[in-house]
Amino acid sequence: NNALAEIKANLGTQFDPAMGTMFIKLVQDGTIKVAKHAEIKNIV
Repeated sequence: NNALAEIKANLGTQFDPAMGTMFIKLVQDGTIKVAKHAEIKNIV
């Protein structure tokens, strides 16, 4: 997964190491499901 690779590559710079590592583990074990294509809308 490109997103997880990006997070892993930037632990300690762009991403908090503890939070990033936990997020990666939760995605890999299926606790968090990440959509292949997601749209983020800014609702004000």
